[in-house]
Amino acid sequence: MTSANLVQHNDGLVEVHGSLQHDTVSSLYDRINFNQLSDQNILIDLSAVESVDSAGLALCLFWISQAQNQIVSIAFRGVPEQMRRLASMNRVEDLFLGHNSK
Repeated sequence: MTSANLVQHNDGLVEVHGSLQHDTVSSLYDRINFNQLSDQNILIDLSAVESVDSAGLALCLFWISQAQNQIVSIAFRGVPEQMRRLASMNRVEDLFLGHNSK
């Protein structure tokens, strides 16, 4: 299984690479410092995510919550089909997919 990695750019782009699964996501929860991003729009690019399970979905929902707490705009692109299905099955597609995912 591939580990998960995150690359944060100065322009608000966050690239996520690897596997977003139970044993790989814990190191990513606090990697985005939303306190310092209050004036930025955050775009999380998931197009390099190879596999995902419910822990990966929970991570993205956590990021949405953190962004809302800091009044930071957050959007997603390249959302893997696995994550779309999980969001739908868990009835959180409005929370997750409603944040400009493409």
